[in-house]
Amino acid sequence: MTEHHGKAWPGGALFLAPPPRIKAALSEDEALRAAMRPPTKELAEKLAQKVSFDFVETPWQDVVAFLGELMKVPLAMDSEEVDVNDTPKVTLRVGDMPADAAIRWCCRVSGLACVWRDGKLVITTPHRAMEEAAKRKEQ
Repeated sequence: MTEHHGKAWPGGALFLAPPPRIKAALSEDEALRAAMRPPTKELAEKLAQKVSFDFVETPWQDVVAFLGELMKVPLAMDSEEVDVNDTPKVTLRVGDMPADAAIRWCCRVSGLACVWRDGKLVITTPHRAMEEAAKRKEQ
């Protein structure tokens, strides 16, 4: 039996997945929107620039190093929440996409999320990102 797959275009990309996963991804994006907003205008401008890359089974340490250098944005892994040795490698081709959308897609394909913390874009678990987003909303 074949399950029908839905489509959505969050962040300028085609996302094929079962409809429940699409709904979850879109609601996560909505909930995390404030936590993903760059803390300064300079960082926002850097993340609006278009980037292109092609990762094939790339370890997260290499993804963070490459994207941090490419985007000129402080980027880090949440070492308390994410074990880079146990995190799926990234396979993703991006062509001429805003840098902020590209980093969100790198996270999404590995089951991770990103939030701004102490002036850095931090790669963490979706659960931790949602907790931080909820705290910011309360403030």
